[in-house]
Amino acid sequence: MRVFLSYRRSDVGGHAGRLSDELVRQLGPRDVFHDVSTIAPGEHFPAAIERALADSEVVLAVIGPTWLTSATADGTPRLLQPGDYVRMELGRALALGRTVTPVLVGGASLPSEGDLPEELRPLALRQAVTLHDESWHEDVAGLLRRLRGQPAGPARRTRRPAVAAAVAAAVVIALAAIGGVAWWPGIGDTDGGDAVATLPPCTAPDADAWTALSLAGGAAGEITVENG
Repeated sequence: MRVFLSYRRSDVGGHAGRLSDELVRQLGPRDVFHDVSTIAPGEHFPAAIERALADSEVVLAVIGPTWLTSATADGTPRLLQPGDYVRMELGRALALGRTVTPVLVGGASLPSEGDLPEELRPLALRQAVTLHDESWHEDVAGLLRRLRGQPAGPARRTRRPAVAAAVAAAVVIALAAIGGVAWWPGIGDTDGGDAVATLPPCTAPDADAWTALSLAGGAAGEITVENG
């Protein structure tokens, strides 16, 4: 999948560069067209743009807060000028039938049809994607999944029933080991008095990992061991 980045430098130059870096990392440099890093010095700019659009499958229209209102020195909106490169790129991409996806950054909103030149009005009807600074990598990963026809979010992993049952059983065993002595018949009287331990002695385990605890009048014991 070859991706073409269309953007206005005065609007989202930094965001476009960041997006380009992430796309190159995911797709490789040969499949990402970013004018400042792809077009060689001295190369004919219009011809390079035309070739890149012809070779691309997806065009990402990166739209920031001033994408629509950016104007020339005399106050004319750049997007309304026939020679504006953003207008030419997107108009050509739509005419070629490329997948043109609006990518909103910096809190921008998708322009309405009435705000766009006639050849760009289909852009307002395209499903947009929003990239947030605080979740940039996750949002770009979701964008790539959608462009590949995959679900926008990663599949949620669930525990297998056998594993969940084993974990539950381990918890029950641990709780029984800690508090199960309180259930033993003969511990405590029925009159609400102090509990008296009447457990029979048992053979101490031989394993080094076991620590012997001496129980006094109550069914509890405490000992300090190395490392906790």
